[in-house]
Amino acid sequence: MRKLIKTLVALCGVFLMGTASASAQKFGYVDVQEIMMQMPGLDSVQTKLQAFYQDLMSRLEVMQVEQNKKFDEYQKSASTLSEAVKKDKERELAGLGQRIQEFQQQAQLDLQAKEQELSQPLLDKIDSAIEKVSKANGVSAVFNVNVLEYFDKSVMVDMGPLVKAELKIK
Repeated sequence: MRKLIKTLVALCGVFLMGTASASAQKFGYVDVQEIMMQMPGLDSVQTKLQAFYQDLMSRLEVMQVEQNKKFDEYQKSASTLSEAVKKDKERELAGLGQRIQEFQQQAQLDLQAKEQELSQPLLDKIDSAIEKVSKANGVSAVFNVNVLEYFDKSVMVDMGPLVKAELKIK
């Protein structure tokens, strides 16, 4: 019985020490999306991404023009074609439609990957600035407000102005 009481008292002590030290820690928050929108170099990222998008759309348009041309040819000559040729042309059109659909899906993935690739250097700079100002200000953890449902701003440090200053954003 005494051993049980001693264990409980020890556990309570550890718990109280843990909560006391946790309350001394500082936590911060930052709006990474807002900072990203103000980053120098974002215009270049957006320009490159737009050019990449236009290239994909041009290729898609070429495919769609080809499909439309073949479909028009098929419609004009359908009444004079044999059943075997009709089936062959229909398979060809279906294949073109499938290729276009696959291209659209892959283009979407490629566009997302390109955006990530182009944005990553800016995000790395933001992460580095957050880490630097957090260490300099004794902040234990910084939360991105874009992924939080709720937080009490009164008990957290707004790291946004400090991060912007570190990145030389006005």
